[in-house]
Amino acid sequence: MTSKSKRFTVGWLYPDLMNIYGDRGNILTLVKRAEWRGFDARTIELPRGTTGGMEDVDVFFFGGGQDREQALIYDDLREFKQESLRKAVENGAQILAVCGGYQLLGHFYQTADGQRYDGIGLIDVRTESRWRAAAAMSLP
Repeated sequence: MTSKSKRFTVGWLYPDLMNIYGDRGNILTLVKRAEWRGFDARTIELPRGTTGGMEDVDVFFFGGGQDREQALIYDDLREFKQESLRKAVENGAQILAVCGGYQLLGHFYQTADGQRYDGIGLIDVRTESRWRAAAAMSLP
C-alpha cells in the first residue's frame, strides 16, 4: 500500500443546522472521490463559532436550510466566517453551496414574508422568494 502524501480537506459549514437534504452524502462523496485519487482526505465540521482550520480547507460545503436555520446561522456567518471564507477563496479554496448556503453567499436573501438577510457578497447573486406574490396573484 502506498502512503498518501497529498491532503484534501472538506470544511462543512454548519453541519448541525444547514443539512436539510441529507448533505452528509455530498461530504462522503467528496471525501471518497479524493481518496480514489490518492489524497489523504478528511472533513472538518465548522459549526457556529468555530473557525479553526478554515485556512486549510480545499473545498467548503455549505448545505441547505429552512428560513429558520438560515436565521440561526446568519449572525455567526457574518461575524465569524465571512472574512475567513473570503481569504480562503482568494487563496484558491472552492465552495460547493446549495439552497440556503448558496443564498447567504450572495448579496441578500429575502423571505416570502419580506424579511431580508444581507449575505456576505462572496458571489454575485440575489435571492427573492416569490412564493407569496405568486400565490396571491392566483387568488380570485
